[in-house]
Amino acid sequence: MRPNLVDTGGSEHHAPRPYDREVSNPGRPLRRAAYRPWRLAVTTLAVLAVFALGVVAGRWQWERYTTKSDAVAAQQRAEDAAVVNVREVVSVSDADAGEAQWRTVTAVGTLDSAAVIELRGRSIDAVASIQYVTWLHVNDGTAVVVNLGWLPRASATMPTLPAGQVTVTGVVRDLEPRNDRPGTRITPADMSDPGGPILPLYLMARSVCGPQECFDALAPVPEPSLSLGPHLSYAMQWWLLAVAAAPIAIALTRRDARLEREGLLKDDGRAEPGSTEPGSTEPGSTEPGNIEPGSTESDSTEPADGEPSGATPVSESIPPTRRTWRRWDRYTGPSDEEVEDAL
Repeated sequence: MRPNLVDTGGSEHHAPRPYDREVSNPGRPLRRAAYRPWRLAVTTLAVLAVFALGVVAGRWQWERYTTKSDAVAAQQRAEDAAVVNVREVVSVSDADAGEAQWRTVTAVGTLDSAAVIELRGRSIDAVASIQYVTWLHVNDGTAVVVNLGWLPRASATMPTLPAGQVTVTGVVRDLEPRNDRPGTRITPADMSDPGGPILPLYLMARSVCGPQECFDALAPVPEPSLSLGPHLSYAMQWWLLAVAAAPIAIALTRRDARLEREGLLKDDGRAEPGSTEPGSTEPGSTEPGNIEPGSTESDSTEPADGEPSGATPVSESIPPTRRTWRRWDRYTGPSDEEVEDAL
């Protein structure tokens, strides 16, 4: 095929092509789309974002794991501890139950039947329940919150509490934070004033016994079953993602560059070096566009109209130039400079 020539004052030159700047500098390496600065910058920012997310999320899951692990360890230690009086493990000046959490203790005093509140919004073994909470006025003048037990909400009625002095045996728990829905949290803020110092805890009653008999109108609230959960595995997965972000990005970038090169070679009708796939040409082939330097197509190409018989067309005496790898810069013939050199 004859090159696209235009008359420029007696000399035949190619019409300007957008890739001539690449052909005129054959030593300049062509950057593939996968390695362009803007794409590398976006990939780097994505890697940094994934790395930061993995570190932060992994740390959060690790903190949740350590918190639950400490609670499970404290519960296990408390199960082996001896039963003592509540004043031996907690004082009024303490901020919370501290190491006494989950300990089984006893307290002697009188129950305040006028201060009983119903605790709603909780289920036990998938059964909607009503739990009953009141003050125990301890003999030393302090007061402690006691969760007496629960009844199914469908059949719940206010129990009659034993009068006189009782001994409450229960599990120590931290007071719950207050919310904007009274009757849903175990906190002194939702109860009447006991008229004395308050111990910073509440007791999950296991037994309430008077001098003659024990109070059994309510079922004891079971202790929550503590487990470590999947937080440790989640933390490891997030940290693994943070570590793998950069290698994954590098692998994907190199894959995109390889696929781009293979696609361009396929579009050019060429194959990878050493390949014998259809579309590739062997050295010495005389197919159009694959003429080796110094060879011509005069043996198989008829002279064009207006050219002397036997004359070699300008395009046939010019070696093919290096093809650019840009998809939009397709090779169609020699450059202007090569035409001028041939003339």
